[in-house]
Amino acid sequence: MKLRFIDYCKHIKEGKLVGLKCEDCGNYIFPPKSYCPNCGEDRLSKAELSKSGKIKTFTVVRVAPEGFTPPYIVAIVELPEGPQVMGNLDYDPDKAGFSLLGKQVDIGWKSVAGDRYSAGEGVALTFSLVT
Repeated sequence: MKLRFIDYCKHIKEGKLVGLKCEDCGNYIFPPKSYCPNCGEDRLSKAELSKSGKIKTFTVVRVAPEGFTPPYIVAIVELPEGPQVMGNLDYDPDKAGFSLLGKQVDIGWKSVAGDRYSAGEGVALTFSLVT
């Protein structure tokens, strides 16, 4: 099963985080690939993933690429199903510290404008701390 990037963006805008599940070993895959990195098989089906997870790591970006306004936080969040996803953490970069590690977050999305290197508007995952 192929999950094209345009389908991924469409699902995100509908409030769904969609990846793949291996029919052979049960491994969840995100971002979508054409084969399971766990067992190498290609029998994959679409699977809706949780829209929450725990912060595994993060970095504060203070020198940003063209088109982005620093400072901001990029975090990696582990989903209950196993995959890790990357996105922007909605939190004051000047207050970010080790206490963020392991915190529960809800996953959302925002539109991001295209730049001269992209194919137009895209989507980015966003994370909000669960209070």
